Amino acid sequence: MTHLVRRGYQGRIALAVVALVATACGSTVQNAGSAPGGANGSQALSVPGGTQASGAPGTVVGGSSGGAVGSAGTGAAGGTGGGLAAGQSGAVGSGNASISEPGDGPGVTNTTINIGAVYDPDAAAADSAIGAAGANPGDVKAETEAVVRYVNSHGGVAHRKLNPIWYKESTSDSAATTEQRMCSTWTQDNKVFVFEAGEPLLDQCTADAHGVAVDAGRLIEETTPQNRKYPAVVNISSFNIDHSMAVTVNGLAKQGYFSNGAKVGIVTWDDAYYRYGISAGANPALARLGLKNVPVQYVAVPQSYGDLGATSSSAGSAVLKFRTMGIDHVIVLDGPAGVASGAILWIEWSRQADSQQFYPRHGLNSTSGFNALASAIPQKEMENSIGVGWFPSLEETSSDWAKTPLSSNAKLCLQIMKDAGQQESGANAQAIQFGICDKLFLLKQLFDPITGPLNQQTALAAINALGTRYTPMLTFGLNITAQRHDGAYLVRNMAFQDSCTCYRYTSQPYNPY
Repeated sequence: MTHLVRRGYQGRIALAVVALVATACGSTVQNAGSAPGGANGSQALSVPGGTQASGAPGTVVGGSSGGAVGSAGTGAAGGTGGGLAAGQSGAVGSGNASISEPGDGPGVTNTTINIGAVYDPDAAAADSAIGAAGANPGDVKAETEAVVRYVNSHGGVAHRKLNPIWYKESTSDSAATTEQRMCSTWTQDNKVFVFEAGEPLLDQCTADAHGVAVDAGRLIEETTPQNRKYPAVVNISSFNIDHSMAVTVNGLAKQGYFSNGAKVGIVTWDDAYYRYGISAGANPALARLGLKNVPVQYVAVPQSYGDLGATSSSAGSAVLKFRTMGIDHVIVLDGPAGVASGAILWIEWSRQADSQQFYPRHGLNSTSGFNALASAIPQKEMENSIGVGWFPSLEETSSDWAKTPLSSNAKLCLQIMKDAGQQESGANAQAIQFGICDKLFLLKQLFDPITGPLNQQTALAAINALGTRYTPMLTFGLNITAQRHDGAYLVRNMAFQDSCTCYRYTSQPYNPY
């Protein structure tokens, strides 16, 4: 979350990279359905029109299991991944990942690649207005341009220089207006190959444009059916909504959250994608624990900044209902919705609960922000709460994070920012910096080995072959396959500690499935 009240596409914790437009006329993109549909969980992700090829122009050259660009680095969870160094390249995937399609994609020339980028100069003020000044995203535009300069000076991506096409956000616009204007900027006013997605309308924009998206570190408003429908949209540091809900229930169970006759309730957004997450993610996970018919309260989504009052009122009504029902354990399943990019639900819920002196034991996950937003949450609402997390740079205290070993890529990222005069102002700002670097470093690792045309088919072949060969800066582990494009797959348990009035990890990283 670049910031909390505007879905900071360039920064909210993450970046997105998506490719655009195959047709130049650019009619407006309609929202891709009001609710997600079902999908076969084992279905491979692919785009139409590609043909298998071996060594042909425009293919991903196979033959190496490494796929790293530069030296290997060790992340916070251990393990290795690709570093970034000039003049070195590695192969991506194996021979069966070669797919060809004639011609370069939109916004790609022999010397440049246009990428969509977003900034909001009013983000810090908007966060401060709701009492979350600590979420200040920093100067996202300057930070992105610093990393672009570095990458371009070290061979570029696929032997081409990156060229950001900027869209300036406004906190006065609704989420739908922002997304439509972003799409128009990148498909009608300009042509870009890599740009921001992770939201329904922008996912559709990407599909219509025959582009690709690589979201790094951003909480996403997507479900498994959405991922199946839009295979060229990839997230390398988060779970989709239904996966995150299942992971949260599993992680809470490992910590004994549901024992001792707990009366459990769930609060989440009143949104089709979150309702799907409950039915396809949370409920099946709860059923495996023998818990059925767990009550859910759905809170009104703020579609504009002016709707936050209605969201607060809706949260207050949900609190009253759970109080009346005698609920004593509340799982908060937050995330991006409307103009909220994450943690808004937790903030509004906790404040309303505190005002009604309702203090259940809360179950949380990374979408609630943990330490990054603890100053905005009433302390009594945090006491005895536990959760699961996958964004360490946001979740740890500044002192704990300072002790966390950094990968070689993370060190390089911070050095690039320092050299550009962009020192981070806090955990959220540093997370955004890491998201910027993750996206652009990974683009280089993925696309440098592509010979011939760079387009959606050749890019997707490289993405599907990635596996665990990149060590992300923002999460504990990454595993991208042809079957799954929300790449996070490791979490750590988290608990509120009275001794420091903060959250701390209570486990090593593990696979929650």
